[in-house]
Amino acid sequence: MGKTIGLIGILGWLLLSVSSLHAGGFALTEKGVKGQGTSYSGGAAAAQDASTIYWNPAGMTRLETNEAAAALLMIKPSFTFKGESATNLLGAPIQPAGADGGDAGFYNYVPNLFLSYHINEKWVAGLGVVVPFGLGTEYDANWVGRYHTVKSNILSFDINPSVAWRINDQWSVGAGVSFQYLSAELTNAIDFGLASALSPALGAAFPGLTPSTPGSDGFAKLEGESWAYGFNLGVLVELSGDSRIGLSYRSQVQHDVDGNTEFTDPAGATGISLAAFGGNQDSEAKIDLPATASLSAYHQINVQWAVMADITWTGWNSMEELKVTSNGGAPDSITTLNWEDTWRMAAGVNWFYSEAWTFRSGLAYDPTPVPNAEERTPRVPDEDRFWLSMGGTRRLTPSLSLDFAATYLWTLDNPELNKVATATNENNLRGNLKGSYDADSIILGVQLNYLF
Repeated sequence: MGKTIGLIGILGWLLLSVSSLHAGGFALTEKGVKGQGTSYSGGAAAAQDASTIYWNPAGMTRLETNEAAAALLMIKPSFTFKGESATNLLGAPIQPAGADGGDAGFYNYVPNLFLSYHINEKWVAGLGVVVPFGLGTEYDANWVGRYHTVKSNILSFDINPSVAWRINDQWSVGAGVSFQYLSAELTNAIDFGLASALSPALGAAFPGLTPSTPGSDGFAKLEGESWAYGFNLGVLVELSGDSRIGLSYRSQVQHDVDGNTEFTDPAGATGISLAAFGGNQDSEAKIDLPATASLSAYHQINVQWAVMADITWTGWNSMEELKVTSNGGAPDSITTLNWEDTWRMAAGVNWFYSEAWTFRSGLAYDPTPVPNAEERTPRVPDEDRFWLSMGGTRRLTPSLSLDFAATYLWTLDNPELNKVATATNENNLRGNLKGSYDADSIILGVQLNYLF
């Protein structure tokens, strides 16, 4: 039984490592603030600053001089759960009834750094440091879904050296390598009252525990980390001085996550250590983060106006399941996700108001890979989103400029949640949880650009 509990905790960790990234569509879209102002509709074609290192390294050939950029984006998601029912595997209500957890969203800060350097007239080198995955949630400790999650906190960063080659006046190509780090700190309660009712051995060790009540809960703190590697490619075709098309690809990144689950006894336990039932366990899992491909177009209408559009495919079908292996001898645990590929679409406009000021805006449709309420997780509830962004650039000196942008993300439908517990699935000690969310997000960004 202890090994089963350990697997449940580890599985919760891995589910969070995935689902807590949904606030940006599993991967954070926020790479550069100039692009944020158009909801990233310029994508692989805009090539207006050093952030093109991430979006399309071939775009570095359009930068007239060496450039350094530093950005900081503040992301505040809001996830307010409205519960319909919360019961354990035996059908009893999870206590305290009506405790929906408050607003689970919290402030997240995403830094970006970019540097491009002209080697000669044909070759440009670049380096990007970005946060490809992140965000998280934190509910009240005694909310009715605490056996699924209490706190989720994800940190990742990607170091992306790249190079671009201008073949001729029309064609440029680029390539890069990604060195990607991922870590997670995740917590959830464990229903030892229910586990004691289901297991005679555990019931004897923990007498007097009441199923699905805070006083009978244990607690799990889960940590894991991984380094992994990938690559990106890009092509930029300049059809004329005013129009260009970009195509970029970022590879799948395969993480081998090493983690540890730390358990805390229930407050009502009678002196038995959880170590007797498996205790802290090391674990590992393979997580294949999906590949992406973007096709973008940019057109300069006249000296004051430019328009752009982007469509981005993300291969979420690589996340069909999560397989967890424990070195404590427990059997493999498999969770089926059945996620689907998505196509993000965006369009935007630049208004070059004067030499000192540029303004921009954009709209995007960002669909979720989650197919239904049963596959959705309270770690971070995901649903189809719309983006509305506005921003601008203020040129401070010939070599220094400041970008700023604001984005509002919303859903047309409230994300519905319907987690079902059976005796044999991963929710057997987490319980049934049904309800919906009021969900939206605000993103504010600033970026300083230096030409040299």
